[in-house]
Amino acid sequence: MKSTNIIKPIYLLSLLLTSFFGVSQPSIGEEGFSVIREAYSYDKTLPLHISTKDPVEFVAYFRTELHFTGVNEKVGAYLAIPKSGEGPFPVVLLIDGMGGSKERWFMGDNWPNGLETVEALVGKGFAVFSIDAALHGERFDTTGVFPQPLSLRKENLMYTVRDMIRQTVQDYMRGLDYLETRNDINTKAIGVYGLSMGGTVAFILTGLDERIKMAATGVAVVYGNEYSLVNAYNFTTRIKTKPVLMIMGDKDGYYTPESATQLFNSIGGKKKKLIMFEGAHKVPASYIPTIADWFAKDLLQF
Repeated sequence: MKSTNIIKPIYLLSLLLTSFFGVSQPSIGEEGFSVIREAYSYDKTLPLHISTKDPVEFVAYFRTELHFTGVNEKVGAYLAIPKSGEGPFPVVLLIDGMGGSKERWFMGDNWPNGLETVEALVGKGFAVFSIDAALHGERFDTTGVFPQPLSLRKENLMYTVRDMIRQTVQDYMRGLDYLETRNDINTKAIGVYGLSMGGTVAFILTGLDERIKMAATGVAVVYGNEYSLVNAYNFTTRIKTKPVLMIMGDKDGYYTPESATQLFNSIGGKKKKLIMFEGAHKVPASYIPTIADWFAKDLLQF
């Protein structure tokens, strides 16, 4: 008779010692995934200690800057609420790529097409919520211990990348805990849109957290092998009923069209769509209406 008390530490050791960055890999079995799920657990009873600034008015929305207690540090966030329509509003989590920030979603003509995306979603009646990922934005390490986020791969600090992604996932879960305290947010209608590293975070959140009802990802990067805590395949295979949109470039240096298609095929459900555009590691702004329509099709029905 096998002892799970022995098996789980062995699995956990393999998760922590595995090589990190690599090509697409098959997903782990259910016993191993139970260890991965446990690794993303956190203390939901930990007080959020929310602090907010006065909302700032923009043409189509009010944006509130706030801070809450994440897994082990204060996390900065923006929440934008539409000026028109009646709440509670469905909400889309926005997750930038490596080197990004919550600010980039409110700046125009940049890599994530931030402001254009926010305005399109708000125009459809969505609130939007974004945090600074671990080691990003106002959470960037100023002690000199860690380099700029974009240098982590160059310096082969892939365990740091793993821990950064894992903490960001947990902090978005804490952000969901915060959204559940608000009367103006419909927490039965939550979507997530992530780019590059943010696409990985989006897959993990969608595979782990039942509060996420659908997802869209752009130029998502696959990290690690089948035992990795942040291998997207461990989560896509477990997305059974939630709609997922993938937008990928056919000349992206981080993956091939074949591996992108393999990742898409690994998504467990049938409500999915793959768009392969001509280009590299940046989703063209022309796809913003497609992304907004994708969320509107389902989330506005809740």
